[in-house]
Amino acid sequence: MIATAVSSLVTDGRAAGCRAIDLRVEGGIELRLLPDRGLDAGDAWFAGVPLDWRSPVGETAAVDFDWMQSFGGGLMVTCGLRNVGVPSEGHGQHGDFTFQKAVVEAVERSGDALIVQGRIAEVAALGHHLEVERTWRTYADQGLVQLEDVVTNRGRETEPALQLYHVNLGPPLWAEGAELLLDARATHPRDEDAMPYADSWNRAPGVVE
Repeated sequence: MIATAVSSLVTDGRAAGCRAIDLRVEGGIELRLLPDRGLDAGDAWFAGVPLDWRSPVGETAAVDFDWMQSFGGGLMVTCGLRNVGVPSEGHGQHGDFTFQKAVVEAVERSGDALIVQGRIAEVAALGHHLEVERTWRTYADQGLVQLEDVVTNRGRETEPALQLYHVNLGPPLWAEGAELLLDARATHPRDEDAMPYADSWNRAPGVVE
């Protein structure tokens, strides 16, 4: 099995100064992980075919804790831990998890898997301290990526830890005729704007003009 993990520091463009970890596995899904963006997943490929959607912003450092200015797309962006969705109760859109810097604790190979482990902490005044232990795995000879998050409340008070995984699939994978299969107990429209798509959310609409 050919498998490599290359750590680097971006030297130019909007992401200048940010860390990256590029995982390459023979016959598997290749991932670019972003430690300075909550250890989220940027670009991803399978057999040379891109899997993710990119916004016009592209890969970037966090911009003024502003979700829209900082949203570059990529395979997965984490929303939370104190808010998901529109700004609420003093928290910005989708919270500030993706603006946090991860401590990378391990990059290793185990069997057919390349594994990256990191720790992300959200700490604020008045005892708020939520910590996420994050583990990514990508496997050789399989179209399989696994993400495992363990959230621990290290603060003084009981509080919710909200998490939403903002998955951004793009062409040619997510194109007209593609269907998303999800092993979920139930799915529900998030608001009235989503209601018309309640029966078609899992099918790619094709090009919208």
